[in-house]
This record gives sequence, structure tokens and C-alpha cells, in this order.
Amino acid sequence: FIKGGAEYAHLCRKVQETLERSQKATGNQTGGRSNQKYWMKLKYLNEYYSHKFSREIVEYCVEHQASVLVLPVYSEDYSKYVMKASGNWSALHLSNQIREKLKYKAWKAGIVVLETDAAGVSSQCAVCGKQIRKKDAEFVCPEGHSGNRYLNAAINLGRKCLKSFGKQVG
Repeated sequence: FIKGGAEYAHLCRKVQETLERSQKATGNQTGGRSNQKYWMKLKYLNEYYSHKFSREIVEYCVEHQASVLVLPVYSEDYSKYVMKASGNWSALHLSNQIREKLKYKAWKAGIVVLETDAAGVSSQCAVCGKQIRKKDAEFVCPEGHSGNRYLNAAINLGRKCLKSFGKQVG
């Protein structure tokens, strides 16, 4: 959904390269005023893109008349592992800021934001509940069901959220 992740990562990488050159030129100092502008630029990139992406998500929800937005919550260990594996300035590192901005922007647009534990949502078929096999962005179920695995996980997440409210889901 978010198409600017590669752009964000590229801009951050360019600033980091400039920062590294600056640090070498100043005797590998990690702080100081000479490098502060680069750290601030990284901060501003983070702020700009987290606002941009959260706004795009809310606009999409409004356009499609969504009144509830369900966000997955991952275990702390899993989150730390993914963040470390993705690198310091990847688009994944925006996720916490996007979530925070999403909450108030969605509320302002009349959309309720709920967070639900994501355990198991990507490993079973949304049609029959059987264990699925993943292949890139697709999934295959032993019962013959197949499709986009991210959409499958989103459907499972929505059902899990509804079940947490005690509603019967078909």
C-alpha cells in the first residue's frame, strides 16, 4: 500500500553517506555542531514520511468508507528482530510513528483504530482455516484455495478482532 518506502530509504541512505563523509572529514567525531544538521535531516525525513503515509492510509479508509482500522500487534521479540534485520533507516522503522499519527488522524476522520494480536493470522487460510504454504506474495492452501497472502492475513486479522468482541463470524 505504501509506495514511498523505497524513496524514504534511499533519501536516508544519501544523508547517512553524507554524514559518514562529514565525520571522516572532522576526525570521526560522532557529535558536534558540524554533523547536527544531518541528524536533524534524518529526523525531518522520518517526520515527513510518517505524516505522509498515515495521511494516505486515512484518506484511503475515508474513500472506501471504512469506519474501523485494525492494526496488527506483534510480540516484542519479533518486532525487535524484524527492526534489526531491516536496517536502521528502512521504511519499517517508520511503523511506530505511522501508528501514532494514524491514531489521531483516523479519530479526527471518525475512524476507530483497534490493535489486535497478529499471532497466527498469516499461517492459516481465511476460507477454511487450514495451514497454508507461502510463496512470495501468494499462498496456497491444501484445500485448493490460493491468493494474495497479505490480503489473507488481513482477513484473518479482522476476524480475530471481531472474535475478541464476542461476535460470531462466518
